[in-house]
Amino acid sequence: MSLTEPDIIFVLDARRVPVAAKRPISRAQVIPRLREALKQLAQQQGQGLVAVSLDRVVPVTSPYFLAGSENAADAAIQKALVDAFRPYKHTAHDVMRSSPALGMVVSVCVVGYIRVPWQPTSETVILFLPRDDELPEEEETVKKIVGVLRSPSA
Repeated sequence: MSLTEPDIIFVLDARRVPVAAKRPISRAQVIPRLREALKQLAQQQGQGLVAVSLDRVVPVTSPYFLAGSENAADAAIQKALVDAFRPYKHTAHDVMRSSPALGMVVSVCVVGYIRVPWQPTSETVILFLPRDDELPEEEETVKKIVGVLRSPSA
């Protein structure tokens, strides 16, 4: 992996995959930031991946979440991410359809507590939104990248 423009070049099986990363600070910025990322990828003259963090967009009822178990925390944060991204899903597909994007990885990281006595935790979940226009080889590449992102670091 190397840091460059657009933001990161991910190397997988000797294939260079540019990644344009965005972190919108409001709901109104999600699609404009996606378009900005796609412009960055177009400048690379190849296919790439868009990574969007919705940390600042997911509605949080209090500064921290509370869950009864790690599984409950994972499920609650996954649901929060899906719910937060739902209003943008169709527009995101439309915008990516004629772009150099292989797909989009959407993530959120939330801090909270599990059980009482409170055990601090932070949960990160990733949602992959592939292009919807049948690119099986490209989709397989993105699945490999997402797998690497989800695996524990060495």
